[in-house]
Amino acid sequence: MVTLVFDCGCCYEGDAEPPKEVVSADAQYVFEPSLSIAVSSPVQPDMSLSPSSRTQTRLDSLKNLQLEKGMVRAVTLRKSLQQLGRLWRKPLLPMSQEQLMSLHSWSKPATEYDYFLSHTWETPGHVKYLSLLTYSSHRFLMICWVLAVALSWCLCLLELLPFFGHVNPEALRWRAPKPGCPTGPWIICAGFLSVIVGLLLAPHLPDSCSRSDLCFMDAACIHQGDPVKKQQGIDAIAGFLSISQQLRILWSPSYLSRLWCVFEIAAYRKVNPRGQLVLAPLFVERMVLITLLGFYGIGGCIWTIGVMNYSSLAFALALSPCMLLIHALRRSATGKTKLLNELEHFNLSDTRCSLDADREFVLAAIDRWYGSREAFTEYIRGPLRQDLLQSATKISNSYVLLMCTPAISGMLEDQLSLWKAGAPFTGALAHFTGTVVGTYMLWIAFCVRVLISLCVFFAATRRWLVLDYLLTLCIHVTVCGLAFAGDSVGGLAS
Repeated sequence: MVTLVFDCGCCYEGDAEPPKEVVSADAQYVFEPSLSIAVSSPVQPDMSLSPSSRTQTRLDSLKNLQLEKGMVRAVTLRKSLQQLGRLWRKPLLPMSQEQLMSLHSWSKPATEYDYFLSHTWETPGHVKYLSLLTYSSHRFLMICWVLAVALSWCLCLLELLPFFGHVNPEALRWRAPKPGCPTGPWIICAGFLSVIVGLLLAPHLPDSCSRSDLCFMDAACIHQGDPVKKQQGIDAIAGFLSISQQLRILWSPSYLSRLWCVFEIAAYRKVNPRGQLVLAPLFVERMVLITLLGFYGIGGCIWTIGVMNYSSLAFALALSPCMLLIHALRRSATGKTKLLNELEHFNLSDTRCSLDADREFVLAAIDRWYGSREAFTEYIRGPLRQDLLQSATKISNSYVLLMCTPAISGMLEDQLSLWKAGAPFTGALAHFTGTVVGTYMLWIAFCVRVLISLCVFFAATRRWLVLDYLLTLCIHVTVCGLAFAGDSVGGLAS
C-alpha cells in the first residue's frame, strides 16, 4: 500500500488577517527560474538511474521550474478546514488506497497559490487546524459578534427575553430606584455563542464572502494514490513555491528539525524573491483562543456577582480564575523561547530526513543556492533570526479587539439595563462613551496587550514551581490593578 504522506517540507515520518512577521526575501539569487506552467504531458521519472544520477537530474530540474500540465492543484484554506479539519487530522491515520485517491478530489486545477502551507506532520493535526481556523475566521467572528449583540439587544428591548436580576450602574449620578436596573446575561451568552457558531460556519463561507485563499496543502495537492505522480509532485516542490505569493510557515517546535521544511525556506528565498515569507507560530492563535474563551467565563462570573450584590471582596475573588488563564498563557508563551532558541542554534546537520536520496538532493540544492551549508546556516542564525526576533509573536490589533469582546459584552449588559430602567439620554450616552468605549474597548485592550507581553516575557520556563506561581500571581495583580484603575476613571467620566 502506498503511504499517505511524503517526506517533504510538510512531511510525516511514520509518527502528525492578523499580520504575522513578513520577511522580505533577498533579491539576489543564483538562477532565473521560469514561472510558467508547461503544457506537455507528464513524464514519468526514470527510476533506473543511479542515486547520484537521480540527484543530478533533480538538481538540473531546479534551473527550469516549468510545471507540467495538470500538476498545479489548489485547495482553498476554508475547504481544508471543513469537516472539523479532517484533511489536517486524517493523514496521521492509516488509509486505504481508495481513501488516498479521494484526497486528490479535495483540490482543483489552479495557476498559482495565495499560500504555500509549510508544516510538519509530527505536529498534531488539531493544533494546526485550530490555528488556521482562528487565523482565517477572526474577522468573521467579529461580524458574528456584532450581529449577535445587536440581535440580543433588540430582543431584550422588546422584552422577548426574560431578566434574572437587577444591577445598579451609575450614569451621571443617576441611579435607578430600587430594586435597580433589570438585567440578564443575554449579551454575554450571545457573544459566546457567536464565537462557537462563527468558528463552525467560517470554513463554509462562499468565495464571494472571503478573500482569495488558494493554498498548497501537500495531502490534497499532490496525488497520494499514484506513486509516479506522487514522486513528480515531490520533485516539483520548488516549482510550486515559485508560484506561491506567500510561504506560510506553521511553526511548531519540531519544524526546523525536518530537512524538507528547511529546504522550503531555502528554496522560496531563491525561486521566489518577491514573495512573502511569513512565520506563523501555532502557539499565537492558541493564546488568542485561551484568552477569548477564558474572558467569557470570567465575564459570566462577574455578571453573577453583580446581580447578587456581593461585596467588592467577592468581586475581586471572582477574578481569581484569571490566574489559571494567565498560567495557561505563560505555558503557551514558552513557544517563543523555543522558537528563538532554535533559530539561534540552528544546525543543518541536526535535521532529519527519512530517505538518504532526498537528503543528498536537499543538501546539494542548498550548496548550489547558498554556496555552502555553512553559509545557509549563518543565514538562518543571522538575517532571518534578526528579522523575526522582534515581531514573530506580535498580536495584531484585530486579535486584541476580538479578545476584548467578552469585556465589552459584559459592559453592554449594564448599558442595556440603563435603557430598560429609563435612564436619561445624556446619562446613558455618558456611560457608553466613558465606560463602554473608554474603559472596556480602549483601556481593556491596553490591559490585554500588557497581559500578553508579560506572559511572553515571563514565560513558564522556571524550574522552581513556587517562583513560577508567584510570577503568575504578580502578573494577575498587575493586570487586575490596571483594569480596576481604568474602570474607576471611566466611572468618574460617566
